[in-house]
Amino acid sequence: MNVNYFFFEALLRYGDLKEAKALASAIIHMLGEDIKQSGVMHEYYNPETGNGVYNLGFQSWNLLVNLMIDEEEKIR
Repeated sequence: MNVNYFFFEALLRYGDLKEAKALASAIIHMLGEDIKQSGVMHEYYNPETGNGVYNLGFQSWNLLVNLMIDEEEKIR
């Protein structure tokens, strides 16, 4: 999650708003689906499927999604 967040921020800073919004939307959707299916978030997600892989209930870097949600809402 931390790498995705930093990449998201870089896209914003370089003005790639469409790509930043797409990345944020995908991450927000993936974590939302994980919460719906398992009730919590995982530490790691399969990069091809988005399925949670291990460490169920991990709540550290995943909370960066809150910042992505806030920024994504500002993108027009």
